[in-house]
Amino acid sequence: MEKKPLPDKVESLGPSQLETLCEEYLRKEDKGIEGLPTLDYLIASVGRQLKDIDIAGMSKDGRIILAQISYSSKSEEKFRQLENASEDIQQAILLYFGKELKKNE
Repeated sequence: MEKKPLPDKVESLGPSQLETLCEEYLRKEDKGIEGLPTLDYLIASVGRQLKDIDIAGMSKDGRIILAQISYSSKSEEKFRQLENASEDIQQAILLYFGKELKKNE
């Protein structure tokens, strides 16, 4: 078996690795994006536990963070599912990690 290095691309990561990467990014204090909350703790295990939410946690300022992570071709559908899943949660911060969403014009 020949060992080949993987390219430094997000597509080289498996789903659970990508979810962990996004979780750890949310824990960083300085993310380079103004207004992005800092994750304090999880309220559910990352990935696979909730159907349309990959990260559910609390920010350091006490707000609920819900995130969906997807690099599939179904990005717009995944984002809509996140919005629908969060309808009953008042003022949740919704975050989507994935390919750029196409804007309907």
